[in-house]
Amino acid sequence: MEEKISLVNWPQEDGLYKVVQMEIDGDSCLRLGRGVLHANILKDTLDGLGIEYELIVGDSHPDGNVGMGETRVRTEIPSPTGTRYQAVGMGYADVQTADKVAVFSRSSKHYSIGINSDHISRMQEIIPEWKLKTNG
Repeated sequence: MEEKISLVNWPQEDGLYKVVQMEIDGDSCLRLGRGVLHANILKDTLDGLGIEYELIVGDSHPDGNVGMGETRVRTEIPSPTGTRYQAVGMGYADVQTADKVAVFSRSSKHYSIGINSDHISRMQEIIPEWKLKTNG
């Protein structure tokens, strides 16, 4: 049985979270996670909704960062687009829960995709009780 996804899975604690901006069955949503890769956020979201996806080969590193002299590892990750979904942006969200403010920035190294400002603007219209901003 498929579930209906919530608009945003806001965290309980302030901090910096990875974010995947998605369109699922025509609905906009944001998925946040800490201590996981963007690919894991996408995979967990799709698996939780029973949505099938193709795997593609992407670059990764155990901690998400590659320093000088280190090499990337080739790994299978969910495709950013499928018949029922599209990951339209990825990056980070600095979330301040008490003030209901989230500032979105940066990008995903796995997918080479950054924050989609148009999607953030659409989400702002849907959830006016939060202040959503983009920063570079």
